[in-house]
Amino acid sequence: MAFASRIKVTTATTGTGSLTLSATGVRDSTNGDFLAPAEILSQLASRVITYYITSGANWAVGKGLLSSDGLTLTRDPNECRWNGSTFAAGLLSLTGASTVFIAPDSSDLSASDLGRTLAARVGAHLC
Repeated sequence: MAFASRIKVTTATTGTGSLTLSATGVRDSTNGDFLAPAEILSQLASRVITYYITSGANWAVGKGLLSSDGLTLTRDPNECRWNGSTFAAGLLSLTGASTVFIAPDSSDLSASDLGRTLAARVGAHLC
């Protein structure tokens, strides 16, 4: 499992297949910084990540595999999705103008993982 902080990219992918992720990321409206440059995505390449997708009023969450260049995400066919009025397991059909967030969820972090991460970052600014 690979983790990253505050990754946000767009995709023009439609349907339920693998996603092609934007290499440039999305600008943060508060400070203009890029949140997901290609360099960060490439560091997550060939790893399983937790993703969140918003597509119109619908959304999904799941785990997926990033390609070797970090720009293609193969989704878990059992992702959890919200289709306006119901929760279901299965792939969300994307509209072609969707946003993908890459971040860990609570099930990804165990107490021992969190302890090792914090110990490694002693003295570093964590927020």
